[in-house]
Amino acid sequence: MWDVPTLGILGKGLWQAEWAEPLTRDVIEWFLWVEPGAKELALKVSASFPNVGIISAPHGIKDINTAMVIGMDVAQLVDNLRAKRHNISQFLAD
Repeated sequence: MWDVPTLGILGKGLWQAEWAEPLTRDVIEWFLWVEPGAKELALKVSASFPNVGIISAPHGIKDINTAMVIGMDVAQLVDNLRAKRHNISQFLAD
């Protein structure tokens, strides 16, 4: 629909390091949408993907679905947030 490939994680505390094994970590630029209260998820995923770009959810938008429901242009939102991504060190410093 928006030409934004995604991989869903069913809950912010559920990431398992072995899930990273079949993924092409070195070929694809990975981004992680981090909703409020999901610092632990960012730590776990960045341990599997050290170069993951961390995207912090904008105020009032918990996830992509919320953005869609309120009528936002999701592709544009994701593009804008990717441009503002942080690495894990920057994310933790904020």
